[in-house]
Amino acid sequence: MCPLLGGLAQLAVAQTGRLFWTEQINGRVRTSDTHGLSVTDVDPNARGPHALDADAGTGQVFFIEATTGDIRRANFDGTGLQTIVPGTAANSLGLTVDPTTRKVWWSDWNTGDIKNANYDGTGAQTVFTMQGGIGGLDIDPVNGHIYITGSGAILRANLNGSGLTTFYSSSNGDLLDVAIDQTNQKVYWTDNRNNKVQRADFSGANVTDILTTGLGTPIGIDVLP
Repeated sequence: MCPLLGGLAQLAVAQTGRLFWTEQINGRVRTSDTHGLSVTDVDPNARGPHALDADAGTGQVFFIEATTGDIRRANFDGTGLQTIVPGTAANSLGLTVDPTTRKVWWSDWNTGDIKNANYDGTGAQTVFTMQGGIGGLDIDPVNGHIYITGSGAILRANLNGSGLTTFYSSSNGDLLDVAIDQTNQKVYWTDNRNNKVQRADFSGANVTDILTTGLGTPIGIDVLP
């Protein structure tokens, strides 16, 4: 899911028909229905929140606080707010959840570490390490793959870090986030420098420009079939 740069809000959509977003400058994690109505706070006192993802199955939203480096979670209504992994994610620009294994994954922009932990924060570990400059990521639990943005490319690896390969690369692009459409076997990503959203098949074939006009430095992306 989405990384966040420049204080912009990052957005996720849960399958319950709710929107979730972070407001870094205002220090809020918020939710509404998909029409933007009935806005409520999940956390009104978050400290520099940015990357975020939601799990409709457990009714929980997970997010990173840039100020503290904490990974936190709360129920959709804001109850049960707690820090699950303290002080380790200050440089993390990507976060995603895997509902199948109930793990939260995050990346470290500086070190290239790809980490995960159980939903309650136990078992936190560095799964594997890449070169720095790692941004957004998403999980394909069916095929056991993780997709990662970094250095103008979309990378793909097995969930243990083996089999790392370049799924797609751009000679002049700045690829900041990636999203998996499991149902339709598609991969979507944002190109911040060229102001477009692109898509390809899981095989890497049929790279297609989806949006090429009217975008202002796109960053985060998510897709629900």
